Parts: sequence; C-alpha cells; structure tokens
Amino acid sequence: MTLRNCIEYVDSIKPNAFSNDVKTGWLNQCEGPVQSEVFLLHPAEIITYDWKHCAEHELLLDPPHDKIYPAYLISMIDRGNGEDDKYYNSAAIYNEYWRELVSWFALRYRPADRQERVYINETKGMYI
Repeated sequence: MTLRNCIEYVDSIKPNAFSNDVKTGWLNQCEGPVQSEVFLLHPAEIITYDWKHCAEHELLLDPPHDKIYPAYLISMIDRGNGEDDKYYNSAAIYNEYWRELVSWFALRYRPADRQERVYINETKGMYI
C-alpha cells in the first residue's frame, strides 16, 4: 500500500477536511513505533514521509497487517474532529490491530533474541 493509496482509501470511507500533509504526519506517527518498537530499528534508521516527495512510496507493512494504517488515520480524524465517542471506538480497533501485529511479529521473528536475521521487506530493502 502506498502512502497515496492509504490516504485516498481513508478519504473515500471517512470524508474529512484534514490536508494530505496532516494525514502523512499521522502515518509517520503510526509507522514510527512499528519501526522502533517492532522492527527494533535504530533511531537514525527510522523512515519518515512527506506528502510532496513520498506519496508513491510503499508503506512498510504488507497485508494483512497494513490495515493498521487506515485504522490509525480514522482514529486520528475522529480525534481531530473532537468526536470523542467515535475516537474511543476507532482507537480500540487500531489498538487491536497493533496487538495483532506485535504478537505475530514477535512469535515469528523473535527480534529481541537476535537469533536470526529478520526479513522485513525485500522490495523495500530492509533487514535487521
């Protein structure tokens, strides 16, 4: 899923007035912990996106775990609109997807043990 695909998808199901730059910032907030807390990347290795230059870049997570991106954007739109009840519900969905990702990754790769080289995504050229 590209940055553009994610934002366009969310805009199609959750119309909003937030700019693509704001939504890109939110996606950086979503993917930062994925890179640092799941993939255990060094802070200097963290990838960040900007809308102008990165709209066609592939986000790091592939299906089925890429569902975390729209879930995060939807929750942030609800929060930004001050819709607390909707935010709590959408944040709960995001948190469910986050736990699913963390559990799957830890069981599959055991990154903290460093017992094997962890493949993240060949097309993105990332390994830890």
